[in-house]
Parts: sequence; C-alpha cells; structure tokens
Amino acid sequence: MSPENLSRRAILAGAASVPALAVPALAAPALAADIDNPDADLLEVGAELERVEQELVAHLAIISKRHAAYEAACVRAGLPRIDYDKNKPFEEWSAYQEKRHSVPYDGKEEGESDDVRLEDINDRIYELINKIVLHTPTTATGAAVIVRAMVMDNSEWWAEGYDEGLTTMPEGRGRLFLESLCSFFGIVPVPQHERATKVQSVAL
Repeated sequence: MSPENLSRRAILAGAASVPALAVPALAAPALAADIDNPDADLLEVGAELERVEQELVAHLAIISKRHAAYEAACVRAGLPRIDYDKNKPFEEWSAYQEKRHSVPYDGKEEGESDDVRLEDINDRIYELINKIVLHTPTTATGAAVIVRAMVMDNSEWWAEGYDEGLTTMPEGRGRLFLESLCSFFGIVPVPQHERATKVQSVAL
C-alpha cells in the first residue's frame, strides 16, 4: 500500500467509528453463558463486529507506523512531503511523488499487501453490519448493538469538516439522531484519525 494513499484508504475503511462497548453481554464468554437472552444472536454478531473492528484498529496502527517510517525516509532523502500546487504543472508534482515512492523504508515490502488486508477487513465489517440490521432488538443492550452498527455504517458523517450544514442536510439530521441515541447508550463516535492510537471503552 502506498503511504500517499493512507488517508484515502482509511476513510474507505471507515472515517469514524465507536469504541468497544464495555458491556459483559457483548463479550463472547458472557454471550455463551446467556443463551436465554432474547437478543443472544444479535449480541453474538455484535461481539464479532467488535473483534473485527479491533483487528482494523490494530492494522491501522501498523500502517500508521509504516507511514511514519516512509515519511522519515523521504525527509532523509531530501524529498519531504509537499502538497499539490495547482499553479504548477501536475506532471512536475507527479514526478516528485514517483521519486518519493521509490525511497526504501522499513516495512515497505510488507506494506504492499495493506490494500488487500484492508479490503478484507472492511468487507467483513459490512457483512456483519448487514446481519445486525436485520435483527429487531428487544433489550437495551441489543438496541445499543444496532446503534453502534449504524454509526459504523455511516462513519463518514464524523469525518473532519463534515459539520457544515449539519442541520439542513438529511445526512446531518441523521447524524444528530444517531448522536442522540449514542448519548443515551453511552456510545462515543471516534474520528478515524484517532482510532489507531485511542481505543476507548464506555459503559452502558
């Protein structure tokens, strides 16, 4: 995976998410013991979603470390990161980026498979979300799983700069509605750039 594409790929994988819920019923051992819970199936899928999300967080942390190594290597090579200047020829900027991409750094070979790994994790997350939304919760904990899945499904609503026109856009009203439910259940949407370094737990 090219470090230049880190932000774009991270957004595709989910621009924002929610922390793992510190609720015993969402943990696999508790679920196995609580087979009489009317939302047992829903909670089990929610627990699997949590596990895959933690896998994503761990992988993003690895990518972030590789990206830092890449940028440091580019600086040492005299090729620091520069933003595209529309007043200059695109070919000039593109050639500069090609030089940066050729710079060796720790983890470069392993990073070539990052796109495939992220796509796999992302696909599994949305398969689980699709399973979750087919359930009709009958308990507060089950409803929290639904809310958490919907926040992940619409994670771009928490991307940086998405606040403009928040109350006048349908998506903005949807975000406000979800935030109201998140407040009720104690769920905190976490911006994507914080996920790899800040995994919070909240109590229901």
